[in-house]
Amino acid sequence: MPSTSTTASTPPRAGGQRQFARFPLVRLLGRSSRTMAWQVSDPRSGQDLVLLLPRVMPAGELHVDRWLQRVRKAARLDHPRLAPAVEVGVHDGWPYVTYELGERATLADRVGRQGLAADESAALGS
Repeated sequence: MPSTSTTASTPPRAGGQRQFARFPLVRLLGRSSRTMAWQVSDPRSGQDLVLLLPRVMPAGELHVDRWLQRVRKAARLDHPRLAPAVEVGVHDGWPYVTYELGERATLADRVGRQGLAADESAALGS
């Protein structure tokens, strides 16, 4: 039985509001060729989180398992500049991981319309 891949630039809407699993989507933080990151609100904890999921639904259980394995391996890393993973799971065939959002800002938020001062730009690389 052939499996088909589904591409998603935005997850489905539930009741008019964009939602993934139990997480209402607040805003798209960014996307790469392979993943997309959303700011979400967790109704269980009331915490704002980052939801990371692939842009293309993995084609079959083997690919989902590989994605989850990589995410779980990365979640074991402990570093002050890395957000800790909160939850790793699968919803309707879509693997996902959530991370603490904390007080972090995206690069786009930090740069904004005004840009960054030279010393601030240099500090981003360290």
